[in-house]
Amino acid sequence: MKHINLKPKKVHFIGIGGSALNYLAQILKAYEFEVSGCDLTESENTKLLKSKNIDLSIGHSSDHITKDLDEVIISSAITEKSPAWSEVEKAKSFKIPIVKRTAYWQKLMRCGKGIAISGTHGKTTTTAMIGVILQEAGFDPTVMVGGFVPEFGGTVRIGKLNYIVVEADEYDRAFLSTAPQISVITNIDADHLDSYPQGLPEIRQAFKKFIRLLPAKTGILIAYGKDPNIRQIAKSFDLKYRFYDEDNLWPGLKLKVPGLHNRLNATAAARVAHELGVEHKIILKALNNFSGVVRRQEYLGKIGQAEIFDDYAHLPQEIEATVRAFREKFLNKKILTVFQPHQKRRTQENLEELSRVLTLSDQSLVAPLYFVAGREDDIEISSMDIAIATHDQSSKIIAYNDWQLFFQKFDELIKSYDIVIIMGAGDLSQKVKEMYNLTK
Repeated sequence: MKHINLKPKKVHFIGIGGSALNYLAQILKAYEFEVSGCDLTESENTKLLKSKNIDLSIGHSSDHITKDLDEVIISSAITEKSPAWSEVEKAKSFKIPIVKRTAYWQKLMRCGKGIAISGTHGKTTTTAMIGVILQEAGFDPTVMVGGFVPEFGGTVRIGKLNYIVVEADEYDRAFLSTAPQISVITNIDADHLDSYPQGLPEIRQAFKKFIRLLPAKTGILIAYGKDPNIRQIAKSFDLKYRFYDEDNLWPGLKLKVPGLHNRLNATAAARVAHELGVEHKIILKALNNFSGVVRRQEYLGKIGQAEIFDDYAHLPQEIEATVRAFREKFLNKKILTVFQPHQKRRTQENLEELSRVLTLSDQSLVAPLYFVAGREDDIEISSMDIAIATHDQSSKIIAYNDWQLFFQKFDELIKSYDIVIIMGAGDLSQKVKEMYNLTK
C-alpha cells in the first residue's frame, strides 16, 4: 500500500458519522493516522467506525478536544448553532487548525489519477459503478461514495492511490476542493438553495468552477448531453468532452438495477472506464453484476403481502425517476409511494413539482416533514401543503403532520398494495425498519 506523506498524524473528526467524514476517517486510519471522532447520535456509520477500532464518542463535548491534536476535521454542516460548536471553539482556543474534509480530497486525489463525480442526481450510484468497474479490472482503486456499496462492504474502498474516485457534492461548494483529471456531471438542477440563494444561475457558476479544476487540454469531462445547464457552461473550456444521453447508452447493458436513470448512470461510468483503458467485456461484467447502493431501490422485505423498498430519493426528479423505474420493473402492480419531505426550504422551493410527481404512483402517503431545528425556523410549511398543492388530484396524496396518525394510515394502506416505496433523506426509513422489524 502506497504511503501518503501527509501531516499531521493525530486528527479528530466532528460529525464523524456523516457519509463524507466517515469514509475519510477510514482512509486516514488505514494509513496509520491516529483518528478520533464524535457524532450527535449513533448510526450504522458510527457502528462501522467503532468496528474498525476508531476512538468514537456519541454526543458532543469540548472535552473531546485535547492540546495534542494536530487538526480538527469538521463537516460542512457544522455551524455556530450546532451542538458541536463548543468543540470548534475549544479547538480555536488551542490554536488547533480546523479544516473541512475537502482539504484532504485534494491531497488524496493528487497522489494519483483523480476522478470526481458530481451532479444533482445520480452521483452516488455513478461513483459506485465506476469503483466496481475499476475493482473488476484490477486497478485497486480508492473510492469514496455517499452510500453503502455491498461490493465494498461500506461507503469506502481503500486501495492504492493510483486511482482515486470521489463523489463530489455541490453542497457548500465542497466539490470545488477536488483535484480531478476526469470529471463527471450527471445533471444540474436547483438544489441546496441554502448554499445557493440565487438559484440556478449561482449553481451554474459553481459547476463552471468545478469544470475549471480539470487540467487544460488533458482534462476529460463526461457529462449528460441533454441537460441545458450543462451545455450552457461546458463548451467554453479547452478539454476533451464525452457527452452521453438516452440515444447513446452503453451497448450491452442488462442491469440488475432498473430504470432509465440507472442506464444513464451506467453509461457515464462505462465512459470513464473506457477512457482509462478498461476492456468492454470487463465494463459489462462489472455493471451487469452491480447490485446497487443501499437506500437506492433497496429491497427491505415484506409487510403482509406488500414488498417494501427503500430509496433515498427526495427531490422531484429523483422521485419521478424512481417511480418510473418501478413501473418498468413491476408491470401491472399497484404501487404506494411513502415519502418524507426533507428540509423546509427545499420543500417550499419544490412544492408544485413534489405534488406533481407524487401523483405518478397509484397512491402517495406523505410523512411529517424532516428538518433540523434552528436552521429554518422562519419558514412556515408542512407536509400537508404538498397535498393541498395537488389541487384536482388531491385524493392521490394523503399527508400527515402527526406520526401516530401517519402510521395508522400506513398500516391501513399497505394491505391494498403490491409494492411500497419508502422515499426520503430523513428518518422515515429508519422508523419503518424499526417498527416493522425490517432491519437486516
